[in-house]
Amino acid sequence: MAEEFSTKEFIIGTVAGAVIGTSLAILFAPKTGRELRGTINRSALRMKYHTEEWRNIAQEKGSGLKEKAYTTVEEIRKMAIVSKGRKKQAESDNGI
Repeated sequence: MAEEFSTKEFIIGTVAGAVIGTSLAILFAPKTGRELRGTINRSALRMKYHTEEWRNIAQEKGSGLKEKAYTTVEEIRKMAIVSKGRKKQAESDNGI
């Protein structure tokens, strides 16, 4: 059976992979202290940018899901009212 991964799990895995990969690359690259600090700073800025991007995407998806949930609940509520009305009508037709 194939497992389905959520967006949250994907983002966590991506961030963890990026952090581990960047850390290993920085530690094993032969650089001076100044170059290493510059590389770390640039990597941190890139990570901040990507994190903001992912957050915005998550917010957009969450907002869409929220709207869909409200719409679905409202449709179910209307169907329940109609069903209840039909049941009462059937009961009155049958003399119950």
